[in-house]
Amino acid sequence: MAVLDWLVLPTIVFAQFAGTSLWFAPNAVVSEVGFGREQVSALTSCVQAGFIFGTLTLTYFAVADRFSPPALFAVFTLIGAVFNAACLVAKSNFAAWVVLRTVVGFTLAGVYPVGMKIAAQEYPEGLGARLGVLVGALTLGTAFPWLVRGVGDSSGLPYEGTIVAVSILASLGAALMALVMIPRQGGPGAACLGKVLACCSNGGAHKESERRGDSTRKMSSDDQKTGSARCPDSEAPPAIPQSDEDDEKDNEAATIEAEVKEQPPMGTRALREILADSRFRAAAIGYFGHMWELYAFWAFVPILIERHAERHGGAAIIRDDNVALTTFATIAIGSVSSAIAGLWSLRAGGRGGILPGSAVAAETALLVSFAC
Repeated sequence: MAVLDWLVLPTIVFAQFAGTSLWFAPNAVVSEVGFGREQVSALTSCVQAGFIFGTLTLTYFAVADRFSPPALFAVFTLIGAVFNAACLVAKSNFAAWVVLRTVVGFTLAGVYPVGMKIAAQEYPEGLGARLGVLVGALTLGTAFPWLVRGVGDSSGLPYEGTIVAVSILASLGAALMALVMIPRQGGPGAACLGKVLACCSNGGAHKESERRGDSTRKMSSDDQKTGSARCPDSEAPPAIPQSDEDDEKDNEAATIEAEVKEQPPMGTRALREILADSRFRAAAIGYFGHMWELYAFWAFVPILIERHAERHGGAAIIRDDNVALTTFATIAIGSVSSAIAGLWSLRAGGRGGILPGSAVAAETALLVSFAC
């Protein structure tokens, strides 16, 4: 698969960008659908809640460790694209939007974290720079619906075009991931499925009959070597030697038992093992706090821009196309800083390349909140 090496990083980056464009797609069009700001907040929270539930579910059952991560990514992205497009059928039915957006949030659990896992498997060395680019792709994907909305408003494209464009983009990302990465990585679950199919196939039954035939022929040969024929009314029945079939069954049972023991932990045991690492706990807690300010900021960027324009009398920039494009630029600029931070981590190394950046982001968010 060396011929695909140069395609790996562009594939992961594009698929991550395409899949995460589903995250804030409705936020760019809800005003045209007829939803108020309270409903926008509720829909945003539904996506986040679905994402949290999805990540916990995938972790609890160790799904990404038991099945091919690229296949998981592709399937979840495609499902998310379908449910995102289904919002067009729901029209202004808010209850339907709540359900659809919650499901989309759940599918995003198979996009963002799984994409990071795929990158980690491909680049065990120099991972920091690649993760910086991947987070940049996520940021750009988050901003993408606002770009489509801004361009669409300028060209007279209805809001449905934004939803359709995002779903198409996500589907393309899923297709590219499936075509490039599934043949390259394969993954757990494929070998298990192959064994199940082999056992259920005619070939498996044919091999079983051959083993039985070999065992019978071996027993007949042993009888001939003794030079005697046993009578039906003999006092003691002949001893049946251990056949090769029995040995093979014992070996297969031992192999299956070993494979089961090697399976990643599931349930509360998996959660306990993950949280047992103090370094992971520290990073997770920091990331948890960072997500509060980041996604709150992303959700409120268009509202902040509108409020600022109203407060300072900039009536000319209150038009929807200007708000959308300004929102896109404000969010998308984070993709550049993410890539730079990834490169910085190669030199700063480990915690030194991450903690200062998180502290700067937190302090900046605090200052912005007071300024607004």
